[in-house]
Amino acid sequence: MRAILPLTIAAIAIAGGCTISNNADTANTESMKIDRYDLEVSAYPALDSASRADFLMAYADVNRLVLQLYAASHPGVSKEASDSMMSEYARSRGVSMFGCAIRERLGATDSIEAALGEAASRSRSMIPELKWPRLYGIISTYDQAIILSGDSIALIGMNHYLGPDDEAYEGFDNYRRRDKRLAALPAQLTESLLYSQWPYELPDKDATALSHMLYDGAVAWITMRITGTERPEEIIGWDEVQTKWAEANESNAWEALINRKMLYSTDEDYGMRLTQRAPATSMLHPDAPGRMGTWLGMRIIDAYMKSHPDTEPRQLLQKDFYGNIKTLVESGYNPLRRQD
Repeated sequence: MRAILPLTIAAIAIAGGCTISNNADTANTESMKIDRYDLEVSAYPALDSASRADFLMAYADVNRLVLQLYAASHPGVSKEASDSMMSEYARSRGVSMFGCAIRERLGATDSIEAALGEAASRSRSMIPELKWPRLYGIISTYDQAIILSGDSIALIGMNHYLGPDDEAYEGFDNYRRRDKRLAALPAQLTESLLYSQWPYELPDKDATALSHMLYDGAVAWITMRITGTERPEEIIGWDEVQTKWAEANESNAWEALINRKMLYSTDEDYGMRLTQRAPATSMLHPDAPGRMGTWLGMRIIDAYMKSHPDTEPRQLLQKDFYGNIKTLVESGYNPLRRQD
């Protein structure tokens, strides 16, 4: 699991004083409603004792998780979900600052809840085993926008979705800003669930850069279809310029992987650098966008599925698929020759 990293809040310039409103979004689309814990917890200090007791009971599991995260970045702080600890957390700098930003600038979430419901519905026919957790909006002062607790709870940092141009993300690289759209949440959550429930397993033989590309490409390919996304770049997180570069240089990138002996390399670093979110995949070319290996993996998966249409999507997430060189051969993928 990736480490939970603190989000720099010093770069956020928000005027003091935030009006507390009871006009929280109450849309209930299918069963994928986001419980707006983030709005409730920021008002905790103003509650009377009876309401505080109700809050502690109603959100017992979420309180425990949130305070564990808070304690991890505040040495000496208790993890116990007590009234005093909840008050301290609710008054903390991150909650106060991001709480105002969310109330003032996030907007309604009903359309996203509907999109999440549609994704869950599609997944039941594609991958019935995929478990969808209860969703809770939180204020996350960490780099991760989505934090999972097993298969039952997903904590969603609502402050990560204020819009790419929001002042909260001043100084962020463009590739990170593009992910800060509420519309990106369904794909990001779906990816997170797939990564969590079907984690990458070392193939029976040594893992290669290709096996990482196929695995990451399979997750992205399935996510695209579960969320009903039309363009791969929406899943990868690219803009139009990056997409055009990838399409124009697909054969060059593939040739570089082969000629530089990276494709079948067992150097774990290659697989990570080819698929991680980053400004660029510079090991291929200075202008190659980040996750170029994931995009190429999607292309291989797409070619494979076109020639093997009866393949169940969940088979793509098995190590005997993404860890087998036969997958590439049987896909017929080869951008060095003309393809349809």
